[in-house]
Amino acid sequence: MISRLREIFFGEKIEYFGALPYSEATETRGYLFNRSGLIPKSVIPFIVPYYTGEADNISAYAAVPDYHFIVGEMISRITDELKKEYPAYSFIGFTDHSPIDERAAALKAGLGVKGKNGLIINEKYGSYIFIAAIFTDMPMPETVYRTVADTKYGCIGCDRCIAACPTGTLAFVHSGESDFSLCPECLSSITQKKGAHSEEEIALMKKHNTVWGCDICQKVCPHNKNIPKTPIEGFLNDRIPTLTEDIINGMSDEEFQRRAFSFRGRAVPLRNLKEVNN
Repeated sequence: MISRLREIFFGEKIEYFGALPYSEATETRGYLFNRSGLIPKSVIPFIVPYYTGEADNISAYAAVPDYHFIVGEMISRITDELKKEYPAYSFIGFTDHSPIDERAAALKAGLGVKGKNGLIINEKYGSYIFIAAIFTDMPMPETVYRTVADTKYGCIGCDRCIAACPTGTLAFVHSGESDFSLCPECLSSITQKKGAHSEEEIALMKKHNTVWGCDICQKVCPHNKNIPKTPIEGFLNDRIPTLTEDIINGMSDEEFQRRAFSFRGRAVPLRNLKEVNN
């Protein structure tokens, strides 16, 4: 079974995947199974690297086509192959909006370690990864669990991500303070908010030249030094490292919806561009 799973995932250029009994996953949105009728017995978490090089004024994840489309299409192909191989069972996949805590499942499956910035760090692709998972009612043999991937390293704990965080969000998280209503808003969240920005927020965006997202904690992380570019072709095509008003205004509605920065509509990134470039 391990050999066949590897063949299927490697066919999509997915090098890191694992398997867990569903009972070991942390369920967060179990109702997502209602429509499918699936009663999961196993979960197969996997990581999808997306790094294509440095981006200019947007996060690296937003410089590539929206992963919901790329990974969603990948999941469809993988589940189709799994259904052919194991026709007596059902397989469905999720990414982002998942029935479980995907990061916790990735850690348990040995796909990486947790960095102090809260991101999963993979031994090869660093933290520039998306996490997805496939669920099945197939009870996999114990020999499959935690044998397809095994991380043998840990975060070095240098605290560079905490020191570099421009709003102090990470410092607050690690301060031991229990009242998270006092936690400073992270720069990525600031760029994605609707409504007016304060002068301080605009100054932060200008200082760090960002109109969507924030990669500062990733850029300073030693684990992200000299990582390879993603082998996933969907991320290598149609890359936008520098966002401009002309690019946004020149997109059709369909093209715009296939970008991560479409989350808040056109008005928000256009507003940010005006504020940063003013």
